[in-house]
Amino acid sequence: SYTSYRSGSLQEVLKNAENEALEPQHRGAQVADLVGVVRCVALLVLPSEKLSDQESIAGACRDLVLVTHENPVAHETGEFFVRAVLLLLSSSEDTPWGDAKDRSDATLEALRVAAKALSERLQGIVETAASEAQRSQ
Repeated sequence: SYTSYRSGSLQEVLKNAENEALEPQHRGAQVADLVGVVRCVALLVLPSEKLSDQESIAGACRDLVLVTHENPVAHETGEFFVRAVLLLLSSSEDTPWGDAKDRSDATLEALRVAAKALSERLQGIVETAASEAQRSQ
């Protein structure tokens, strides 16, 4: 039996798995952490022709997060991050990456586009973070 570190979400899933009163599809954790989201990184090793289908990759990310997380915020966060990374990967050929400002501008644009595809809530978070970053420079 595995006795090392167990995240809060994994502990909740294991507890829920034993609860026969819950339907199997409702045994995921209700937390909105990034534990489920990190699984989406594995999708980035797919061949480039598969990575070009952003909708399918976003759907696969949601499926990976759903393994342990039922929280809609966790699903949205996973999709947001994978969309932003895919945008950065696809734009790298025609985006200048010469200096920190170029990289920062390209990253912010990818975050804005990914947020716009999903929700106003994420758009607000990205804009707040961008404002905070600009003030701290």
